[in-house]
Amino acid sequence: RADCTRLHEAFAAASFDVVVDKGVADTLLFRAAKPAREGLLRRYFAAVHHVTPPGGVFVAVSPREKIPGVNRPPISTCWRLAKVKIRSEDAEERLIVGGKRKPAVMRVFSKIPPAA
Repeated sequence: RADCTRLHEAFAAASFDVVVDKGVADTLLFRAAKPAREGLLRRYFAAVHHVTPPGGVFVAVSPREKIPGVNRPPISTCWRLAKVKIRSEDAEERLIVGGKRKPAVMRVFSKIPPAA
């Protein structure tokens, strides 16, 4: 059992080459009080940063077009957004959100190695 914002308590550094998120970031953004949202998201990205090695990959799938804060420090200084793919409008390739199908957005982040 682990808190997604405190993965360092459950896993050693660089434990996973790839981490896949399907809904955790969305849950943090939807369920938290507005002032706490970006702080939770920063802690989540920092926790994933801890468990991935340099060059590790973090894949986040969401119905959201934008995830607040991913293009600003500290997230943007630790992760490079490698690809954003908006899935086709085919109903079978959509996520169900609030009973409605929405296009899925897949973001692939690569961990920026520390400066030499």
